[in-house]
Amino acid sequence: MADKTVPLSKRYEVPGHEPFDKLVLRAPVYQDIFIDGLGEPAERQPNGAGGFMVVVYHSVVDKYVQRLLRSPDYSCITQLEACDALDLQNEIIGFFSKRVASTTSPASPTPLSSGSDGTPPASS
Repeated sequence: MADKTVPLSKRYEVPGHEPFDKLVLRAPVYQDIFIDGLGEPAERQPNGAGGFMVVVYHSVVDKYVQRLLRSPDYSCITQLEACDALDLQNEIIGFFSKRVASTTSPASPTPLSSGSDGTPPASS
């Protein structure tokens, strides 16, 4: 799989490093997921109301970012704004989206965000 580029909402400048406005990630491999035991960064769980919610393991997302980020250096991303940090999280989870989608009906894949009761957010 080719590298994935994550465009950012702005250009970041970190002293001692090249400015950047995108992140480049490599795809996770068997070594990352199974041998080193990172597993999946998110999973579906029943919500108690007959539906499902997606639980995100932020520490696992961060471990994947540490491994998969090709550029810039991991130390440069500590000040990413929330919208960019969440885009990065969604890209990491996206590597596993085929797996999540295969456990749902083909017509209605599970969204990455849900309400506190696990229901999908209202459309705008």
